[in-house]
Amino acid sequence: MRIQYPSISLLKYLVDILRKLYPSDYIKTYRPEALEMILENMKWAGEEYRRKPNIVAAKAVSLLYDIIMLHPLTDGNKRLAVLATVVFLIKNGYYVPRTTMFRLALLIARNKVDKGEAYKWLLKELRPLRLKR
Repeated sequence: MRIQYPSISLLKYLVDILRKLYPSDYIKTYRPEALEMILENMKWAGEEYRRKPNIVAAKAVSLLYDIIMLHPLTDGNKRLAVLATVVFLIKNGYYVPRTTMFRLALLIARNKVDKGEAYKWLLKELRPLRLKR
């Protein structure tokens, strides 16, 4: 079971996409070291789990939670967190309904859930990705 992690260049690319989608917002990376730390933390998250859905959920929550709470951008942290987490989940064969991701991001930003609660919530909503052939 090999986990596909996002790279720093992918996160920077996603920031560029957000800048194009929201040109009037001041979206800028002002703490690049925070992005690197977030990716490093993500690699250690969920290592206590044996089953892939649990590991993927723990790593996804780590990515989502840390981007929102560590504020690597001047604006657009929740948007980057959701976008990066969705890409991570898809690359690893899973998805979460869109409304769940947005709701969870808002709860995290408002300090209504901690990482443990976010993990349980995401794991409950996690679905295997089935591509149509």
